Amino acid sequence: MNMWMIYGLLAGASYGLSAIPMKFAASRSDMPVSPQLLMLASCAGSVIVSLGTGLATGRPVNGAGSMSTSTVLPALLAGIIGSLGCFMVVKALGSPNASTANVMALVSTSVVFSLVFGMAFLGEIPAGPQLAKTVGGIILMTAGAVVLCL
Repeated sequence: MNMWMIYGLLAGASYGLSAIPMKFAASRSDMPVSPQLLMLASCAGSVIVSLGTGLATGRPVNGAGSMSTSTVLPALLAGIIGSLGCFMVVKALGSPNASTANVMALVSTSVVFSLVFGMAFLGEIPAGPQLAKTVGGIILMTAGAVVLCL
């Protein structure tokens, strides 16, 4: 198995697990908290992980001298877009009739959007056997999300 596959699975597991405490925090009727405050707390967690992984590898700010607007601006844009997604997840998880599994199943449709946006903005068009695997996987994931939400 390639390392990108392992990291992808670990990211999926981490993101899926992160929905549990977020659902708990977002759905507390005895102590309502704004989605913005939950996002700030989540961002603080991101800073802690970022610093922790940097310290663990001995390279807390590796490559800072070579940073330029051509690398910082796309990363900043990605952070803004990702935060909008996080805001939507918090709002969905805070809904009294939403289950964590259903919300996260819909969030997993990000794969479909990633394929479309990757093709449109990056020219990443799957070819050969990868095309059939990609399209088949996306159809199955989308069907699963639809079934969970019916």
